[in-house]
Amino acid sequence: MNEQKFIKEVLALLWINRYGVLGRYRLRKLLDLTEGVTRGLLKKLSNEGLVKAEGRRGFSLTRKGLENLKQKLKELNIKEIKEIDIDELKTSGESVVIHLRNLEHNIRNGLEQRDAAVKAGANGATTLIFKNGVLYIPFNFKKPEELPKKLSRMLMDQFNLKDGDVLIIGFGRDRAKALEGALAASLYTLRVSSLRGNS
Repeated sequence: MNEQKFIKEVLALLWINRYGVLGRYRLRKLLDLTEGVTRGLLKKLSNEGLVKAEGRRGFSLTRKGLENLKQKLKELNIKEIKEIDIDELKTSGESVVIHLRNLEHNIRNGLEQRDAAVKAGANGATTLIFKNGVLYIPFNFKKPEELPKKLSRMLMDQFNLKDGDVLIIGFGRDRAKALEGALAASLYTLRVSSLRGNS
């Protein structure tokens, strides 16, 4: 699987779903792709029956497209995606949080997730683990760093967290890049077991 193409496809479905109807030019900007690549992606999604043209206004998701998006998110163990302003952790730009169900065992120290996000064009990512009712940053397993109580409470209010869940906060110059970074880090987290097995 070409992971970059997969991420762009998921992002296209997410953005079209969010806006209802989305024009090609706007989608191209959100995905940071060339005109030709965007046209090819939309043609592929259209041929698969996932999106349909709405005249000059752009494209919308079909029922099949919505089900396909839900299935892709389920395969990625993504429970929820939220645009939340995380002032305490970010240095600049925008932030998007992805809730991953029960993937704590795939996290070392969060640096691999940060690198995956940066590779995708984001400013970075912070990985949080929920364990025994506490959200912490896993710099190392001997000395994890708890979040400030106000931030921890806010995130726990926003997400229905269970033991072993992971939050990946993507940071980017805009929401689109923050989301892409968080998604790339999430995909890396899901794939990490097989990657380590092959190394």
